[in-house]
Amino acid sequence: MRHASATRRAAGGILLVLGCAGVLHAARASAAQWLYGALRYGAERPCGEALEIASLAWRLYPWNFWLCAHAAELAFARSHEAEPGERAALTSAAGRWCARSLGLNPYKRNMNVLNARLLQLESPARAVEFWRRHVELQYWSRYNHGLLAELSAAAGEFAEAARELEMARGGPGYEDARARVMAAWEKEKQQPATVRAQGKGTER
Repeated sequence: MRHASATRRAAGGILLVLGCAGVLHAARASAAQWLYGALRYGAERPCGEALEIASLAWRLYPWNFWLCAHAAELAFARSHEAEPGERAALTSAAGRWCARSLGLNPYKRNMNVLNARLLQLESPARAVEFWRRHVELQYWSRYNHGLLAELSAAAGEFAEAARELEMARGGPGYEDARARVMAAWEKEKQQPATVRAQGKGTER
């Protein structure tokens, strides 16, 4: 009897601990969701303040893909408007949030696109390599080919850019991709041949 009573008390204690842990987890998740809702749908805030709120929500509940994706896209968008010093910090923040979101869901196209854009800032060749693998997974997406055309042009690979642009014809984003490929080509033509060759050599 004493053994059975002790077992019941131990089981009750375990259930109590698990119940308290569940309540705490639910409270943290609810608080994080409230912060995300305020960030996503509330009044517009300065980017630094918004990212601090996102960080707090992530510390409370680090499994919200949409929080990470929103923070990544926000930091990347605001980086285009920032001064050079702040731009580097926002780009770095966008990379961290993008990595977190892809860690939670590696198949979301918007975050893979953002990752390609971030890689393009560091190395157009790496961006091409990354997005080429994505195209192989979803080969019949004309949008994917259009983005690969744009990235290839930025890397100086204009033959590939032309092939991919043809595959993208008529698809979403085709005109934007075509305009960016043509802009890259015009910029390339303005450079001396020796500079073009050196650029390709250092990119690999």
